[in-house]
Amino acid sequence: MENQNFYEGRILVNMAASVMRQDDLKPLHGNLDWERLFRVADYNKISNLIYLAVLGNNEKMPERWKTRFYERYSDILKFNESCTEGEREILVLLELKKIPVLVLSSSSRRQLYPREEMAGESSLKLFFLDPEDYLFAKGYLVNIGYETDTLYPGVGEKMRIPGRFSVEIYHTFPFKTQVYQRGMEKLLQRAFLKENGNYIYEWNAIDQLVYLMIQSAYLYVTGHLQIRHLADLYVFYRKAAEEDQFQELENRLKEFKVNILAQKLLHLSYMWFGTREECASMETEEEELQVFDILEKNVFYGMTGKFGPETDEQALDLRSDILKEEERENRMEKRALFYRRLREFFSLVRRQLKELYDILYSR
Repeated sequence: MENQNFYEGRILVNMAASVMRQDDLKPLHGNLDWERLFRVADYNKISNLIYLAVLGNNEKMPERWKTRFYERYSDILKFNESCTEGEREILVLLELKKIPVLVLSSSSRRQLYPREEMAGESSLKLFFLDPEDYLFAKGYLVNIGYETDTLYPGVGEKMRIPGRFSVEIYHTFPFKTQVYQRGMEKLLQRAFLKENGNYIYEWNAIDQLVYLMIQSAYLYVTGHLQIRHLADLYVFYRKAAEEDQFQELENRLKEFKVNILAQKLLHLSYMWFGTREECASMETEEEELQVFDILEKNVFYGMTGKFGPETDEQALDLRSDILKEEERENRMEKRALFYRRLREFFSLVRRQLKELYDILYSR
């Protein structure tokens, strides 16, 4: 099963990369399980890239699955038509309601791809500086037709107008560890007001890149890193990174204690999607290739909720910190449940004693 996940992951990465590099795809041999490939591609949010790869290389695919891939490609085209207006509507609303908010990411990322239809359906992601504003904003979004699509317990939710644009709203940063929370507070302090705005905050390119890289590291150790995440990281880094900012980037990643892990994931994204010249610019020693093999396998194994052997110390430390925080949360939930049941028990006893008292003194 693990070998199958790796094999299918490699096939999909090669197909997606051939489209992004706009080069020829090597012919696919053997009987491919297109149902599984579709499900894996859909999970990784690269179905539109796979459709373009098949279309451009005349690969044979059962008509049923070609239709399913085309549907996902069509969804991206529809998203590209509506996302700019959808984002503008939400941000103008928040500006008018005087609600301070930080834009974590937006659909503008699609403009970094060679063609916009190669990008994924990237939701507008907003962090509210005041938790109370989160509730007000949610109410305003409901009033203009948005519904809760996915809940993110304890941090926020994803809202969507059925068949249209979606937005993710957060009142708490979606990272469990104290190190990440402190790092995000520092990032938050560096945000600045958007041009011609009084309430919409954003980051400069280097801070957006920091957020993208620390998010990738976090998703990697929790088993939720998708191929699309690394594709986004690749296109953003090659457009945003400046040589004179490398040390600044390294220092900010150190604040999250994932500077080495994040750089490895960036390197992996270049190994997957970069041109030969770009890959050559990132020199790799022979012994380091084994490290990237492990990294790659763990990305693919994460699709099944399992973890392979891990050698990166920062990944191990981060995973350990997350598990400790989850254990602490579980203890707090159990304690809260115990006291709630205790209150319910005493409330029941009190009612029963009152009823008994009324019966005794009514005679």
